[in-house]
Amino acid sequence: MLGFTKSVGDIKATVSSFTTRIAIAAGLGVAALLVVIVTLWFLGDALLSLLQEHGFRRSAAAALTGAAGLILVGVLAISAKLAMRPRTPAVPAAPPPALRPSTGSVVNDLALGFGGYAAEQLGTTVRTHPYSTIGSALAAGLALGAIPELRKAIFSMTHKR
Repeated sequence: MLGFTKSVGDIKATVSSFTTRIAIAAGLGVAALLVVIVTLWFLGDALLSLLQEHGFRRSAAAALTGAAGLILVGVLAISAKLAMRPRTPAVPAAPPPALRPSTGSVVNDLALGFGGYAAEQLGTTVRTHPYSTIGSALAAGLALGAIPELRKAIFSMTHKR
């Protein structure tokens, strides 16, 4: 507790200056950082000793310990980069779609509704994953160009006789 009496437990009540609170927070942060550094140092020494006990030469054990340290630094750097990314702005909800006029046939209305829904989903997928879409289109084009039986089957399904 930072207060002079036990009855005051709120830090804002005991430390009124904003700069003093910042200084205390910075001091505690530096102390925590030093504890983490010393802990990682001891972990590295323990790993080095463990590797030496299991028959590694000192140079090989030091190299493996250094590699483990570099991997840890890489993981921390990636997590820091991910944490510092700007948040994606929230997308406002789309207005409800307008009702389509009836075509007079229930089957045609269902087909029209399903086709519109499929087009919306396809458009959303293309916008969110453009490289996957390009890769899929390239693979489909290569398959149609390379396999004549597939090309004939698709053309026979799409063309009326």
